[in-house]
Amino acid sequence: KKTVKTGVQVWKTPTDFHIRFVCGEPNMADIAAMKRKPDDVEIWKDNSVEIFLNPSGDRKTYYQLMVNSEGSLSDQKIVKLGATGKQDFGWNSGAVVKTEKQKDSWIAEIAIPLKSLPDLKEEFPANFTRNRILKTGSDYEALYIWSPFARGFHDLENYGSLTSEPDKSILVNGDFSM
Repeated sequence: KKTVKTGVQVWKTPTDFHIRFVCGEPNMADIAAMKRKPDDVEIWKDNSVEIFLNPSGDRKTYYQLMVNSEGSLSDQKIVKLGATGKQDFGWNSGAVVKTEKQKDSWIAEIAIPLKSLPDLKEEFPANFTRNRILKTGSDYEALYIWSPFARGFHDLENYGSLTSEPDKSILVNGDFSM
């Protein structure tokens, strides 16, 4: 399928954990999403992005935030139980969401209060995904995932890791000094 570019930026301030998605979209008039009530479990069917955070690093308890291109938010806490998980849509992240549509992209900015992410480590598992949902066309649905080894959006064991250590390279000889 034809792919579109998606960028994700993550940073932390003294009070919030920020995530910014820039979702390239050549067919902006064809994206499929609607305004939804908070914690609508059907939001994943919309043109949207998803955030998965395991701030404690235990690879057991993680948080999922789903934001559609209309600015609606659903968030939940999940406790992994073997191959499945116990979902708790009663958990509220307190996140502030802003979305913006441009000519050939849409942007989602999410600010999660740090108090909503207990036991936040300097390095922890995370995953970011995009659900590109269009109303028509042969490529009306495409799913994108950041973690290269995850076999699905909820494959917590294979998420990538975020780190706040400055200049930490994951490549041996990444600066070509050898």
